[in-house]
Amino acid sequence: GLYSYPSRYAMHSRRDLADVRVNGGFEWRGLRQELSAGLSWSRSALSDTSYYGRGIGTALPSLEGWQGDYAMPGFDASIDGSQFATIQRSAFLAARVRPVAPLQVILGARATASETAGVSYGVSRESRASEITPYAGLVYALTPDWNAYLSQTRIFNPQYQQDAQGNFLDPVRGRSTETGLKGRVFGLDANLALFKTRQENLAEFAGSVGTRSYYSGIDAESTGFQF
Repeated sequence: GLYSYPSRYAMHSRRDLADVRVNGGFEWRGLRQELSAGLSWSRSALSDTSYYGRGIGTALPSLEGWQGDYAMPGFDASIDGSQFATIQRSAFLAARVRPVAPLQVILGARATASETAGVSYGVSRESRASEITPYAGLVYALTPDWNAYLSQTRIFNPQYQQDAQGNFLDPVRGRSTETGLKGRVFGLDANLALFKTRQENLAEFAGSVGTRSYYSGIDAESTGFQF
């Protein structure tokens, strides 16, 4: 059968971001070598309140012939909700080295730390995760107009979807590889890329508890090309 679940909701979210970067370089063997570094900080805060209506669990009429009419209830049966914040900090260091004129070697790493604290529907929610993700790439100038490139990076992405028990899912981890050509044809930019990305524990919608959606982590792989 079908049962009623009248509720009313109020939600407020806010995100603050700060980012600072510095770039520089030096000459070595007559070739320009580049360095860059940066720090970033973000805070995401969410608060929501659920006002549960009277008559939750009331059996509804048979759908045959029912026009969907339902008397407006009072939304004072009970009140619940969530209030939590997530702070993420990261730092990166990267270098673009030219050992010989046609070749560029790109090396870098990013350190990320994420922390979530608060309460979600009466249950304390705590989540912490941190990881260093390296990345590397090669760019080779085939001609003045065409470059071939290859890059690979590790993936680390904290996520804030919740499972059926209300716990935050673990971060997404994985690896991404891309190779291709970039250049100009008849004065237009052109690009051909082949890529493969594998992600572990990626959030996927798995169902609902009342009106709250919950998720499960899956392994996902993407392979393809772009022209």
